[in-house]
Amino acid sequence: MAKLKVYSGLTLGQGRKEVRTVVAAPSWKRAAEIAGLSIGFMRDYWSITGNTSEIEAAMKNPETLVLIDQ
Repeated sequence: MAKLKVYSGLTLGQGRKEVRTVVAAPSWKRAAEIAGLSIGFMRDYWSITGNTSEIEAAMKNPETLVLIDQ
């Protein structure tokens, strides 16, 4: 498997509240597929995170959206 990067951004949760979300994936394309977003949207509004706690949470369940408590 390719080396995973952790992508982070906001998604809409219950009550249309924005929720910090992360996903560990090998590429922008795969991360967008998992999140159900276009690659263009992800590149514009998401980023590759360097936040240790976000990386840890995403790496526990690769290729799965993980909601971060705020």
